[in-house]
This record gives sequence, structure tokens and C-alpha cells, in this order.
Amino acid sequence: GDAGAAGTGCPSEVPSEVGLVYVAWRLGGLILCANLLFNVSLQYTSVSSATVIASSSAVWTLLFSAWLLGEPLSLLRVASVSCGLAGVLLVVYGGAGEGAWGDDEHHHHPHAARALARISHSAAAAAHR
Repeated sequence: GDAGAAGTGCPSEVPSEVGLVYVAWRLGGLILCANLLFNVSLQYTSVSSATVIASSSAVWTLLFSAWLLGEPLSLLRVASVSCGLAGVLLVVYGGAGEGAWGDDEHHHHPHAARALARISHSAAAAAHR
């Protein structure tokens, strides 16, 4: 290991170029696989359903970090992830377009969008306190 700056025993903050290349290749491979699987999923479901499933990753990250890493499930974290997913659902299923909800009466939800924006803004403000 790297002894770090001034012999503090802490690892260096700047990783080696070889380490960065290794991480970039690993992450690049994961991103490539995720995109490939997303595109393959379009053969079996609609774009809107695949988008909602892909956007649920924040929910899974929250749950698995609590379960595997012992991260606390605070009300702020749960509310933030819920607002994010609700926003995706609102855009995917409640936006303008043909037949999003099966009829033309439910295409525009300006009040829901404004409320969601206010909630997420309040959550962000509370997180910075």
C-alpha cells in the first residue's frame, strides 16, 4: 500500500493512472452490460415500463445499502427516493401523449408536478441543514 502524504498512514488521495484505467474499464463494462440489457428488455416490454424499472435502481440501492451495509433508512432518504420515483412515474405515465393512462382526461398533471417539485425541493433543503 501507499503510505500516503507526510507519513500519515492514510492512502494517497490521487490514485495511480493504472488504477484509474482499471476502474474505468470495470465501470465501462458494467455500463455497457446495463445498456445492453435495457435494449434487450425492449423486446419484452414497452419503453415506458423499461424506463420505470431502470429508474427503480435508487429504490434498490437504498434497500440493499440498508440491508448489506447497515446504512440507516432515514425518513429523508426514503422521501427523497420516493419523490424521485414518483417523478419518473409522473413523466412516464402522466405526461402528454396518446393514451398514457388509457384515456385523454389524465394526460396533464400540472398540480401533481408542482407538488412533487415542492416536496423534492423541501427534501433537498432539509438535507443541507
